[in-house]
Amino acid sequence: MTAPDGLNDSDDKPGLLDRLRARMPWFDHVMAAQQRYSDSKGDFYAAGITYFTIFALFPLLMVGFAIGGFVLASQPELLADVQERVRSSVSGDLGSQLVELMDSAIESRTSVGIIGLLTAA
Repeated sequence: MTAPDGLNDSDDKPGLLDRLRARMPWFDHVMAAQQRYSDSKGDFYAAGITYFTIFALFPLLMVGFAIGGFVLASQPELLADVQERVRSSVSGDLGSQLVELMDSAIESRTSVGIIGLLTAA
């Protein structure tokens, strides 16, 4: 069966996106950038970058905490000031627990730093 002449014209008409792209050059530019991103597998590369960034972040944080531990261990007055600020900012037993956690982190600063450096390499 053949369709009447008026029904086949919809195949030749440009769609909404085509009309918007023709009317607005900036929108055409955005759509072309999205197409290029899709053609060059941008999602794949973005996922890879995210994956490796997350795994690089933790060793760097470990090294940063180790450096902070060395600084606080070498300057007892700074450590006492930080501990006092933690106790005054956090009420109750939580402040004492945070100070104990800081003390244990300072005691293990060497091993944390070495592990962080080895895993960052």
